[in-house]
Amino acid sequence: MPTILEKYNKYYKNENEYQEKIDKKILDKKRKDDNWPYPKDEEYKPNFKLTSNIKKEVKKITSNQSMTFSVKNRVLEATCNTEDKSKCSEEMSIPLPTVYQFDEIKKKLRNKIEFIKKEIIRWKLNLLYKLDNEDVVLREFEQLKEQLSFNQQKLKKIISIQKKKTIFTVDVNGEQENSNLNDIVEKYTKNINEEKYKFKNLIQDFKKDTTETSVLDAAMEKYMKIKDSIDQKREIEYKLGNIEVENHVKKMLRGEVEVTHILIKEKLSYNNLEIDDN
Repeated sequence: MPTILEKYNKYYKNENEYQEKIDKKILDKKRKDDNWPYPKDEEYKPNFKLTSNIKKEVKKITSNQSMTFSVKNRVLEATCNTEDKSKCSEEMSIPLPTVYQFDEIKKKLRNKIEFIKKEIIRWKLNLLYKLDNEDVVLREFEQLKEQLSFNQQKLKKIISIQKKKTIFTVDVNGEQENSNLNDIVEKYTKNINEEKYKFKNLIQDFKKDTTETSVLDAAMEKYMKIKDSIDQKREIEYKLGNIEVENHVKKMLRGEVEVTHILIKEKLSYNNLEIDDN
C-alpha cells in the first residue's frame, strides 16, 4: 500500500505531466499560427507570446481538459472529465494533513499533558473520597496513564526532531563539526557588526583624503564581504523560519541582480513545520 508521501508525489507528477501536454498544445497552435520554421521547443519558447488572434483557441484548449486537478476543502482532487477513461491519468482524492509549526505542536502537547495530569489527580481524589466505584476509577486511571505516556513520548520526539533541524555541519580548521544554526547566526551578526565598524572607519579616512583610492578600494572590498555575510546569514535565518524571502529581483549595474529579503514573521518557513498525526 503506497504511503501518503508516495500518493502526493504521484498526484503532483500526474498534474505536471498533464500541464505539459496542455502547454505543448498551446505551443503547437502558436507555432502553426506564426509559421515557426524550427521544430524544437527550446528554440521557440524564448519568443513564445500569446497574441490576441489565438487567445480564443487557447481558451478552448484549456477549458476542454480531460483531467481536472484541484484542491477542495483541503483535499487534492484529480478528476476525469471524459467518458473515455484511457485519456485520463488515475483519478485521486487525497486529504491534506493538518500542518503545525514546532512551537505550536509543543504548546499543544504540553497543554494536553497538563490536562491529563489533572484528570489523573481528579480520579485519584474520587477514589480517595469514594465518589466513584473503584473498578471505574482504575479503568479510567489506566487509560489516562497510557495517554500520558504516549503524549510525553510524542513531545520528546518532536523536540528531538526540531533540534536535528537546527544542527548544521561546518568546516573548522579542516575538520567537520556540528554547530547549532542559532549559534551560527549569532556569529554572523557579530562579524557583520565588526566589519561595519571597519567599513565606517575606512569611509571616514577616504573623506579626509579623496585622492587615496586604495582606501576606497579597501572600503568597497569590505562592503562586498559584509553583503555576502548578510546574504549567508539570511539563508540560515530562512532555514530556521525567522525570515521570509520575497522574490523581488532588482537588476543592478554590470548585469548583477539583487533579491530583497524582508523579515515577515518568526518561525514561518516550511523547515519549521511538522505534521500533526492526530
